[in-house]
Amino acid sequence: MVSATAVVLLGSPTPPLRWPLRKTPPALAPIANRAVLAHQVEALRRLGFERVAVAGDETEAERVHRALASAGVDPESILYLSLGAISGRIPLAPAASLFAADAPLVLLEAAVVPGPDLAEIVERVRENPGRSTVVALQTGDDIGPKVRMLAAVVGRPALAALADADPSAFLSSGGISETLRNEGLSLLEWSPGRSWLNIERAENLLDANRAVLDVIAAGDPGAFADRPDVHGAVILEDTATLDYSTVRGPAIIGAGAFIADSYVGPYTSIGEGVVLEASEIESSIVCANAIIRDLGTRLQDSVVGSSAVVTYDPQLPRAVRVMVGEDARISLS
Repeated sequence: MVSATAVVLLGSPTPPLRWPLRKTPPALAPIANRAVLAHQVEALRRLGFERVAVAGDETEAERVHRALASAGVDPESILYLSLGAISGRIPLAPAASLFAADAPLVLLEAAVVPGPDLAEIVERVRENPGRSTVVALQTGDDIGPKVRMLAAVVGRPALAALADADPSAFLSSGGISETLRNEGLSLLEWSPGRSWLNIERAENLLDANRAVLDVIAAGDPGAFADRPDVHGAVILEDTATLDYSTVRGPAIIGAGAFIADSYVGPYTSIGEGVVLEASEIESSIVCANAIIRDLGTRLQDSVVGSSAVVTYDPQLPRAVRVMVGEDARISLS
């Protein structure tokens, strides 16, 4: 067991720009039909963390509990901290004063699933408690290079400094880093391994979905559907219906989904209550209760939000790639 407290930031209830699910922030978006937050909690538990908490707006507590419960994580086992959060921003000083000083504090940013090297970072900080560590990922986009801080591991002496942080500082890896540097404390930057999942955009969500489905595919073969219209590692919920359709794994089909005259290709997650008729889809995420009908070409590398409707008006065949938010109505021609 890792004798440390892990705090997972929920982030703002308002999704960022370039995020397709306008009603669902990245931390609550689905990966293999389970919220990103549930994957974060389970990753921390696999690493042996004794105490895991989630920090976010008080108004989001019930939504978080529902997301964890639907993913099979007991919400009562997770401490939810609001700490006066407004739009996901939590004052650093009062938050730090609540955490025990007998072990390192691990702060995980919103929608970041840690890799196994997090345990190594915690051990290094434990051996040298005067040193704290920030996990920083070098990234880039069409604007240019940037650094995203994914996590912070804070040693015992630094906790006192955080409790005296400037009132303008917020609970985040960046806020912790700036406060510690201002106090002249030692700070180590750690480059994360490839197993870390950093979910900022729809493309990251699809990459994470593929990674998790690969892990599922390497698991217990007894969990996969055994029927002639299913090939490979496919989790098919008992109440899902396949009618004259083919599914190739790795894939997951949620409860109450109805799939008729369709093809579901590898790396696809179909949420509960989804209707898929006369269509082909591959390497995509379809959120709960969405409807996809009569597509004249294969839908791939796409995210379809909950309760969205996607149909097709037959014209010349062409490739389709979409990022569709909740409750949308789209007719492709």
